Amino acid sequence: MVGDLNMIKAMRQINKRMVNTAYRHPWQFRIEMDQAPKDFDLFVKSISQEPYTLETNPFMAGATPIHYPSAAQPVTLAMTCYDHEDERMYRWMEDRVNMVVNADGTWNLPIDYLITCKVFRRLYDGSEVLRQHMRLVPLVLGEITESVDAKESLEFPMTFVEFRAGSVDY
Repeated sequence: MVGDLNMIKAMRQINKRMVNTAYRHPWQFRIEMDQAPKDFDLFVKSISQEPYTLETNPFMAGATPIHYPSAAQPVTLAMTCYDHEDERMYRWMEDRVNMVVNADGTWNLPIDYLITCKVFRRLYDGSEVLRQHMRLVPLVLGEITESVDAKESLEFPMTFVEFRAGSVDY
């Protein structure tokens, strides 16, 4: 009986702590990019990335491999975006990609095409904290599927890669 009361008391304390904890939710972000369309953050449905990826080279010490870090991979930022009926998101990314390579096949300099990106964490009180500041190269304006059967908004992926690995500010 006493053990049951102690367990109930402990569970109440845990429940109270859980209710008062501000858990982070996946929708608590906002993103800014250079020369992005008006309300850009409203059109970005989701973002995904691997913030840190290190490569190693194994070195055999007898029968046991020891892994020494050998490279830091750049961050790849993938976004799923909605578009406006005037195609402002599609056209913005198309313009960014066209800044990298010219119609004659020549490349432009990074100063011409690098995109400054800022990712903010949104807090429950309405404030924001800068989580990341990156310089990105536009890579992919992904597959767009249009269908007369679709009931949801049009969406498509856009992918960017960090210009220089390790240049992300966290």
